Amino acid sequence: MLKKGFKIFMFILGSIVVLLISTQLFLTFYFSNYIKEEIQKEIATLSGSQYKFDVKKLRINLIPLSVKFTAVTIQPDFLKASSALTYHATFDEINLKNLSATDFLFNRNLVAFDLKVSNPSITIYRNPLITVKDTIEKNSGPKINPKIANKLILKKFILTNVKINLYSSFTDTIPTLSSSKNKIVFEDFTIDESARSGLPFRAEKFDINIKEFDYQFESGLYSMQASDFSASYSDSVVSFNDVSLLPLYSKKQFGIEKGEQTDRLKIKVQELNLKHINVKSFLESGNCSARVCELSKLNVMAYRDKNITRIEVPVYSPQDLIRKIPFYINIDSILIDSSFVAYEELAKGANKSGEITFNNINATVTGLTNDSLLTSGNRQVEINATALIMNSGKLKSRYSFPLNTTETRFECSAVIESFPLNSLNKMLKYNANLIIKEGVSDKLEFSFHANEKYSKGELTFQYHDLKIEILNKSTNKNNFKEKIKSFAINTFVLRSSNPRKNEPPIKGVIYYKRNPNRFIFNYTMKSVLSGLKSTLGL
Repeated sequence: MLKKGFKIFMFILGSIVVLLISTQLFLTFYFSNYIKEEIQKEIATLSGSQYKFDVKKLRINLIPLSVKFTAVTIQPDFLKASSALTYHATFDEINLKNLSATDFLFNRNLVAFDLKVSNPSITIYRNPLITVKDTIEKNSGPKINPKIANKLILKKFILTNVKINLYSSFTDTIPTLSSSKNKIVFEDFTIDESARSGLPFRAEKFDINIKEFDYQFESGLYSMQASDFSASYSDSVVSFNDVSLLPLYSKKQFGIEKGEQTDRLKIKVQELNLKHINVKSFLESGNCSARVCELSKLNVMAYRDKNITRIEVPVYSPQDLIRKIPFYINIDSILIDSSFVAYEELAKGANKSGEITFNNINATVTGLTNDSLLTSGNRQVEINATALIMNSGKLKSRYSFPLNTTETRFECSAVIESFPLNSLNKMLKYNANLIIKEGVSDKLEFSFHANEKYSKGELTFQYHDLKIEILNKSTNKNNFKEKIKSFAINTFVLRSSNPRKNEPPIKGVIYYKRNPNRFIFNYTMKSVLSGLKSTLGL
């Protein structure tokens, strides 16, 4: 009886083994090829023949249930590309492990608890003729029922050191962005028919970290580098560390390459954090809707060579520039701390450049948006800032720009506390051909309104013991002729103190007719100078 039971057990066991082996052989030699062909058809159908899927080998293992793809390529057909972004991807291996048989059999959902990817490489091409909005509208047509599975669900997987290259067009040979040091983490990653509405995936958790990436601008004048970029769905945060906007040409060559007089900018930010942001929308379409943007240790160095020909054309207003931002933006507050701005200018015919600096800048910008519904009301961008001029005079300033117009309209006010006036000589010597020998500013305060045609306001400049020295334009020295001029101005023209003894302070009148070919910084400076001239007696 025992022998008979053993024989039955061995028969059942053998039958199971034979069945498993037969099933495995069936999966290996027939079903794998069938699945491969169906995946190829489905990708072609779902993409409108924009993509071709190729895999050298596909193997299905029964125990444990898994699917392994070898030498995978997703190849686009550029002639049929109808999306804002087109992808080309290669993988040495893709291994879907620990698949759920019950989910597949009863719900036709392909659920994998583990994913291993070997040597991933993704190349992304932009189509400059198609926007993300156009792509979403095109993909919002009737749903197509897939044959293989309703959903692909990956419980958790990690990608590291993916070779990523972004090109601005199909014909470019040099990538605008490249990275090979990165880490991407997904949890409950799902691909289903929602991709038809323009959303490539859904995920409960999506964290991305890219290190040491380089972005090249289409103009060929700048590159952008960052040591670290990270984004998190769960935390609603996007962060950049050590971001730099770097000019690709020297100060002398930059304007020549541009073909006109322009500002050459060199910008560095130690930390940039976007908080309470829709990370999914930011990554997929570039939309930036955030409560707070933090900029820490922002350094801006601007240089202009006035020996290069300036093309005189009307400039856009700040309001118009905000509206022309090529993506949706709505940021409640921008917080800037411990920052620095330097403006350097080489005057026409000068042998050296002058410079003015703003140190220890702390600022708050509120209301930045190009949302048409918000800009049609009373929304305005407001900037409140403090700084040290030439690391000396404490400045407190305010700008406000109404957004319900495309014209140049703004309010500006500022107070500058006591500082030695000769600290301005680094700019005045080479750009105004004069230096301040003596004098102290006790307080400078102004306020004005500006529109498309003119600015109007008032200025109070209290100072004492002012004395200047005129310089020769060619030598930057106080020669005999310049000494006579300096004496005459100091003695008969220039008001050396305001207020004079036993007199009330003289208030300057701000009135300046706008030059439509100059931006607001020039407009502001010329407006303030108009008030200073009437105060100084010039």
